[in-house]
Amino acid sequence: MPVDKTRRAENRNMIKQDDPILKNTKYLWLRSPEKMAEKQKSAFESLTGLEIDTSKVWAFKENFRHFFTHKATSLARKFFIEWYNAAIALGNRFLTQVAGMLANHLDGLLAYIKHRVTNSYAESINGMIQLLKANARGYRKFDNFRVAILFHYGKLDLYPQENS
Repeated sequence: MPVDKTRRAENRNMIKQDDPILKNTKYLWLRSPEKMAEKQKSAFESLTGLEIDTSKVWAFKENFRHFFTHKATSLARKFFIEWYNAAIALGNRFLTQVAGMLANHLDGLLAYIKHRVTNSYAESINGMIQLLKANARGYRKFDNFRVAILFHYGKLDLYPQENS
């Protein structure tokens, strides 16, 4: 998380200079502005107005949210390239790392824009299967494991219909 890593590094340097302005602000930077109380909003606005790296990196993070509002992959790609170039130009090492990681996964991000589908359902099923395996403490044969998966998660009708 580039915002928190930047805040920590910047806070260390500021404390050495007897400037505790970033002390105890971790959760202000991590919370979404829409979910802040009025007192938190005013404190946060005073922090975002400062010329500090944490504020700049936070702005990049918030700006990237607009990537997911695009309907066309061409517009999303254009947005990403502009965002990426600006993020690299900022020169923050943590933001540069995240920008590089996002660039490596740009095809997957654009696939989401095109299809609006994630693999969350598959990951959920995989988690349930792993829990089944852990609770059973293993299976001697793969066929037994397969039957257990189908029994618990196959959505099979356990009450067959009578033939008439």
